[in-house]
Amino acid sequence: GFIQGLPHALVQAFLSTLEEVRSADFLLRVADDSHPDVREQEVQVEQVLEEIGATHIPSLTVRNKSDASGRTSGCINGGWHTNPAIRVSARTGDGLEALQTQLAESLSSARRRCMLRLPGSHGRLRSRIYALATVNGESVTDEGEILITVNVDAPTIGRIENEPDFDPDYWVDLGPAGSNDVVAVKAASTGAKA
Repeated sequence: GFIQGLPHALVQAFLSTLEEVRSADFLLRVADDSHPDVREQEVQVEQVLEEIGATHIPSLTVRNKSDASGRTSGCINGGWHTNPAIRVSARTGDGLEALQTQLAESLSSARRRCMLRLPGSHGRLRSRIYALATVNGESVTDEGEILITVNVDAPTIGRIENEPDFDPDYWVDLGPAGSNDVVAVKAASTGAKA
């Protein structure tokens, strides 16, 4: 909403700062629920995120000042697209428990547990994966392939996929982060060494 009414040149100056948003793992979008044009402000923020290439980042919409707007706090429909939305009052604390619950759910569902199956000759890519992702384990198959189990979110997946040696066929999606049973089955079926 802060972009509304600013000269286009000033918006351009903000864009260089806003580009840092592209490296975020998660966005918490906060809007003033008592503002008469709150939806228009949300649309403007969405347009800026689209302009800087950050709409793919998982997010949670928080509409603050429910006490001033007279609306009920808690989960609401009408956030940005399919993103979850919560209405709260920071002043009274109303809705903050629902916010904490939704934030925990959003953060855990934003991460995937995946396995990367790399050729043994891809040591540089292996090093980059360790630098970019949360690595849970690594093993080597009898054929010399490197199996790396990671927890990743959408931005990290994008960074890994932009690596020069990366091939999309290296991914094996194992489901939401925390699904340990699937990892053991996948590792056993590939002939991985424990």
